[in-house]
Amino acid sequence: MIHLTLIRHGKSDWNQPGIPDFDRSLNARGRHDIPMMAQRWRDRHPIPDQVISSPAVRAATTTRGLLLELDQPTDGIDYQAALYLASPETIWRVIRERATGRDIWVVGHNEGLSELAAALVPLELPQLPTCSWMRCALDLTAWPEQLPKAQARLIELATPKGHRDIRGG
Repeated sequence: MIHLTLIRHGKSDWNQPGIPDFDRSLNARGRHDIPMMAQRWRDRHPIPDQVISSPAVRAATTTRGLLLELDQPTDGIDYQAALYLASPETIWRVIRERATGRDIWVVGHNEGLSELAAALVPLELPQLPTCSWMRCALDLTAWPEQLPKAQARLIELATPKGHRDIRGG
């Protein structure tokens, strides 16, 4: 069994004239959501074996913030430029090429993350809001080359804004 958690970066600050999209930082809500979501993770799930993240400022800040709140080191984060605004196919390629763990986080951006989440599980999922995650399990022993469409079992879709969590079986 392998586990994959897709995490969308925290809410970012659009009010930064002249700042390139890649360099946008988290806004106050984005910073506020991280400790709460880290606590929810701590209460429900094990620490991942591996963390792969987009290097964009908002994604990298979310990744580091979650790990620090979980009292985990941040020096092992695998930053992959290909995850910046990536398609589901590109995200899966990065997972396949980089995954060494059996329980990994991938931190990135929509639309690609939401589309990948929807492709993996045989359920209709909403778009991933900021600072949310979709955790799933695959009854596999290794990360397959092809995206295993509708083969993952949803464990949890967790969001910070008071939405009811969707939990799988």
